[in-house]
Amino acid sequence: MNYKGNDVRELVIERIFPELRYGEDPDIERYFELRSQGRMLDALIIYRRRLIPRYPDDESRVLLLKLYRTRSSSYPEFLRSLLFARADNMIARIKSNIDSLLFPLSGVSLKNTYAVLKAVERIARLLPDEEDAARAMADNYSDFALILDHRKKETDQLCFLLGEFFDQASIEENTPADFIASSIALEEEKKRKSKEEAKKNFFDLGKIEFDKSDIARIEIPANLVRDEDKVLAYCHKYWIRTEDSAFERIIWLYSKK
Repeated sequence: MNYKGNDVRELVIERIFPELRYGEDPDIERYFELRSQGRMLDALIIYRRRLIPRYPDDESRVLLLKLYRTRSSSYPEFLRSLLFARADNMIARIKSNIDSLLFPLSGVSLKNTYAVLKAVERIARLLPDEEDAARAMADNYSDFALILDHRKKETDQLCFLLGEFFDQASIEENTPADFIASSIALEEEKKRKSKEEAKKNFFDLGKIEFDKSDIARIEIPANLVRDEDKVLAYCHKYWIRTEDSAFERIIWLYSKK
């Protein structure tokens, strides 16, 4: 489905500012309502948190509020023009963000699983650390790619690869700690194995060979013997990456392999 002209702007505004309906801005009405009630602090909160971000140009915003306050017949058209100008800026930014997300995959052959893995790791760093939020953001950009008719096929492929990356690198938080429970879990895993074979993850660990640079940033020196030395080595190597969820997933994949 292709959208054109003002339809695209209206769809973008609707997705980013869902509270705007029927050519009106309820926050402007609410702002003046609060002022009339003497609730100046609440009105100021609406002004700073809603109206300034939505209408960043000071002169245009002041004029817009004046037109509303004086019930000018020019208000609806001026409001529309400001929102469309805002939509144009957001469209340019959204396209740029989509291009940035797709850039690591540029020139990477899907036949080279390891190269794709490295590219998706870089992309994951551009998204929220929390998996569900990262998936939601990627899906959101996929929706915008359709609305804007901008690299939709590539964005869908990116969403698929991210999904495979998260699925393969997901950490089972409820892994049993004791031997008996672990043994039972292992048997259950064997029973599921045949089903899993029927649906191979794109990032099949059997296809991936980690290069020396990755191994070097994951492993500690093999000649360390004492536990305390190993702990210090891991702390020294991993401490600066504690906030890097993409690196955490790479470690998990490496440990599974």
